[in-house]
Amino acid sequence: MGARTAQASVAAEARRAAAADINLLRRADAAGQRLFRELVVSRIAWSTVSEASRLIAVDVVAFSLRAPGCAHPPPCNLHHCLSRLEMKAVLGNRGPRLPGLKLASGGGVGGRVLATGKPVEVPTYGLGPRGR
Repeated sequence: MGARTAQASVAAEARRAAAADINLLRRADAAGQRLFRELVVSRIAWSTVSEASRLIAVDVVAFSLRAPGCAHPPPCNLHHCLSRLEMKAVLGNRGPRLPGLKLASGGGVGGRVLATGKPVEVPTYGLGPRGR
């Protein structure tokens, strides 16, 4: 009976090790898929701003996506949680901090677009807040 118990223990340990390996592979695959999605979004964002800047004569072109503004664990895709805009690509800006910037609904021009769901025109944007 001792030999069978030892064999059963070895078999159970082998199953646990195999399950741990499968779990690790699944986590690595999920991480790879997230990275690939981010790469695809980044390439789409940069291609979009490049083409837009070729089509229209503007100083700055930005590409933003809705982003969660909640405390849920990522990825949170609940519609009511997507209350922010995250700038993915900005062409023509003079500072490196704009890509990755998150705007709350109603904050800034992009936030006004998110809040209203309509395009926003600011003819005096270049003058800054004091010149408006």
